Amino acid sequence: MLARQRRAWTLEEDQQLIEAVKREDLKSHKPLNWCTISKNIPNRSNKDCRKRWISTHAGAEVKITKGAWSEEEDDQLRAGVQAFGPRIAQMVPGRNSDQCAKRWKDTLDPAIDRSKWTSEEDELLLKVVNEIGRKWARVVKQYFPGRTGLAAKNRYNCLVNPRRASLSRDIYYPVSATSSPSGEWNASSSSTTPSVSTPSPISPISPYYSGSDPILTLYTSELDLNLSTMIHDALTSASLAQLNDALFDFRTISPVQCENLLLDNFELPLQEQCSGSMLKLYGSSRCCSTARIAVVLHEKQIGYELHPLHPTNSDAQPHIDDNGIILYGCRNICQYLATRYPERGTKLIPDSTDTQATELFGQAKYAENQSFEPFAKNALYETIMKRQQGFLPSDAISGSALQELSNNMEGYESILSCRKYLAGNEISLVDLYHLPYGEMLCNVGIDVLLTKGPNVSRWWADISSRPSWLTIRNGVPSKG
Repeated sequence: MLARQRRAWTLEEDQQLIEAVKREDLKSHKPLNWCTISKNIPNRSNKDCRKRWISTHAGAEVKITKGAWSEEEDDQLRAGVQAFGPRIAQMVPGRNSDQCAKRWKDTLDPAIDRSKWTSEEDELLLKVVNEIGRKWARVVKQYFPGRTGLAAKNRYNCLVNPRRASLSRDIYYPVSATSSPSGEWNASSSSTTPSVSTPSPISPISPYYSGSDPILTLYTSELDLNLSTMIHDALTSASLAQLNDALFDFRTISPVQCENLLLDNFELPLQEQCSGSMLKLYGSSRCCSTARIAVVLHEKQIGYELHPLHPTNSDAQPHIDDNGIILYGCRNICQYLATRYPERGTKLIPDSTDTQATELFGQAKYAENQSFEPFAKNALYETIMKRQQGFLPSDAISGSALQELSNNMEGYESILSCRKYLAGNEISLVDLYHLPYGEMLCNVGIDVLLTKGPNVSRWWADISSRPSWLTIRNGVPSKG
């Protein structure tokens, strides 16, 4: 959820925290009264203050051990709980009360239910989180006695987040014969009551759905190496060919690692494209990852030739060849293009010397990667792709993914009420990353980008009507 944004502590707040803690009796063995302390720091909760003190200031007086617990520490904690009860604090040298409480509650308590989750529990978990949100302590207390909040959280993430599941999926985007709504930027707050739209993929109710859209094609970028054996009996040979007709984004490197790979591992001179040379883009003309790269190429006014990929095995991945420099990974390629050619076309990343802009850009990248794509991808897979491949979709999983996506769009609405785009008042790579899956959501009747709030709608109308996207939305052209 994006309802509450993280905010860096200021020097003034740190000083207020230190002064408030000094007024407490630090020699007492009783825990500090964080509710009282937090009243001295405006807009900071008791939990904020406690964690800030423990992570930053307490270490100056007491060395706090971080990382994995040793067997000896576990034994000390068990002995402390047996002697003094579960409210023990500071029983394990080097560990603070938060660490002790969490270790006991999530790991060592013998009353923890460690049995395998059943399908009935999975369905109930998805339903409960849809109803009351990700309040894990309340979820397990009311519906899963014996389970820990951490176990419920981890199980839920495995069910709804394809990146954390055992296999990941990506999807080709459909041809669209419709246009997105247009509008000028005029930041405003939304007072509309949040709602979730879950139209049937068979009878879409959104006016942005095109009945002539071709059947979407699933591709499997990070499936296990024995995928063909696992699904051969379930799919026809034609379906299997569709599954293998793929390009492969984020196979072994996480998106964040992929984005950092360029700057961390090699330094490239800033330059213009060599006269007469043409960048080569390898991929499918109607694949989301290829589309992301192509829209950046068009924004940067970089000429390219598309070389179609028709892979027969998982070794084929989308990539570019830029005058001998070969790069893989969708986001890695996009960031490379924006870094390598800063003076061409649209500036899509902030200057490294602009600390504030760089921080906003990083936050926006995290939001897209964690709060938009996983849930958009899962919703599309469950509502569309499973049915087209002959499998029965899970209404619980698709409903949960759509609920999460809708909730996260509330955070987008708040962000976009303060600035024109997600990372500031100038468009960036992060905004463009939303285009392929956003287009698909609109085309199949999931109109969360159109109805969640005036600022999200205004932002989506802006980015989805850019000439670069209109050029490739029906398929990446062979030359650009």
